Amino acid sequence: MNKRPLDIPLNCRATGPFSALRLERIGPDLWRHLDRFEYRPPAPLPGPVVAAADAVTDLDSVPRLPLAYWLAKGRTVKGAAAHDALYRNGRLWSEGPKVTRRVADRIFVAAMRDEGVRIRHRWPIWLMVRAFGWRGWNRYRRAEARA
Repeated sequence: MNKRPLDIPLNCRATGPFSALRLERIGPDLWRHLDRFEYRPPAPLPGPVVAAADAVTDLDSVPRLPLAYWLAKGRTVKGAAAHDALYRNGRLWSEGPKVTRRVADRIFVAAMRDEGVRIRHRWPIWLMVRAFGWRGWNRYRRAEARA
């Protein structure tokens, strides 16, 4: 079932490698983490992906192309929150090791799998992230360089 943005749950219980996810809507497509959120990927990483309390996420920012929107919107919540944290920070956690965009996108695929996103949706979403995600990644890295 395809979920529209208003159907995205505000509170998701802890499951498997994810901590509980509690969000507050702060704009039409923006959410704020009410608590620290963690994802522990199965890959051999030195620690979890962390989104701090008060971090902002847009969850799954999908191009407004009808097919892309139908395939991707609302399919992943926890995976999208972890991926947004990686893109915004460029790190596993605020002072943790840096990650490349490629690694962030690979972690996203693992998170979608761990969240239960079907492979028929997971791979097209990943392809869209690889095709269009460079814009967001570069915007965050430029802001980071200016700070």
